[in-house]
Amino acid sequence: NDGEAHLGLGKICLKRQQYEKALEHLSKGNASLDNNLEVAYELAKLYQDLGQFEEAEQSFVRLLKLYEKPSDSYSAGELKNRSIFLTHLGLISQQLVKYEKAAGYFQELQRLGKKYRSHADKKLQKLGKENQNRATVFMITLYRGSRQIPQALSVCKATKQADPSLIVRALCADVLAESGDPEQGLQELEGLLQGSKKDIEVYHYILQIYQREKRYKDAETKLYEAEEYFDNEESFYFMLGALQERQKEFDKAANTFRKVIDLDPKHASALNYLGYMWAEQGVRLNEALDLIKKAVALEPNNGAYLDSLGWVYFKLDRIKEAELYLVRARDRVRRDPTIHEHLGDLYDKKGDYQEARLAWQRSISYGQDEEETLKVKKKITDLETKLALSSKEK
Repeated sequence: NDGEAHLGLGKICLKRQQYEKALEHLSKGNASLDNNLEVAYELAKLYQDLGQFEEAEQSFVRLLKLYEKPSDSYSAGELKNRSIFLTHLGLISQQLVKYEKAAGYFQELQRLGKKYRSHADKKLQKLGKENQNRATVFMITLYRGSRQIPQALSVCKATKQADPSLIVRALCADVLAESGDPEQGLQELEGLLQGSKKDIEVYHYILQIYQREKRYKDAETKLYEAEEYFDNEESFYFMLGALQERQKEFDKAANTFRKVIDLDPKHASALNYLGYMWAEQGVRLNEALDLIKKAVALEPNNGAYLDSLGWVYFKLDRIKEAELYLVRARDRVRRDPTIHEHLGDLYDKKGDYQEARLAWQRSISYGQDEEETLKVKKKITDLETKLALSSKEK
């Protein structure tokens, strides 16, 4: 019943990526150490990482209430903790498709930031400004993710009166581009470039717009323009490889991703991207499996990597393992259209047509790429045709 010992063991298990054991110890520690911030936070965060969002929500709500004070009396540490709890709750609510709740948490974070931005204490002033800008980014991202672009634009408009950070201004230009005015968005982003290291954030949004518009050569030109601002070669080559892959220059992309892995053998994103690219093409599947396994070993709770692992098992016709990892991926990232499409393909192959249809329908409902959505719609149409013909034959 030693709560401190269970907390220590839980943290060791987290380091070793033994998540079930960590959950067991942290749960016992939380039961023994009543109202202990550290163990309660570690447990809540673990629930979130494991995709147990209902339990995570309950845990963070309890933390929020437990450490609540009058809004003008928080110390710097207390303000930082409260902003962390609100952020987690907003992100968890998004995963649970509770958009109004998510907006409420981010709005509270925004109000808290605004209140402390004019505080006499310089440290609290800084935290207030950071929270206000962070909350604005979360609000915009929330509205974009739920396809409420007019609301996202409305938040952007309001922030222009509040001395927004460079990141907020760049994000708002990207939202403007997504709303149907890419040229204006690009023009605003170009106006934010200052010829300094900070430009890398602006270039990120410029590249994003070009990719969304499928102007990959323009994106590549801009990437080379931004090369000097990257912190390391790995990041630059990773983005270059992604652009080459989207232009279907698969051999070039493979060589570029290998360059990233040579520079950093533990670059999980490059390991996953190269492995998934080969899995999609149906080539070098055993090599792809090895690469993705390494990525998952580095980040065992990453939903995208778990999906890649499930997908390469599917391509290898190892259906049992494919289902195991695709379900794990879905549990961690519940609204990803690609994961649901992959699950639909797997259920279709198993002959579980009702589950296949449901998974593909979810993929369509979460999808934002028109081309990808049309592809999934065709799968449903083909399935219905096959079932209709099968019924007639009987």
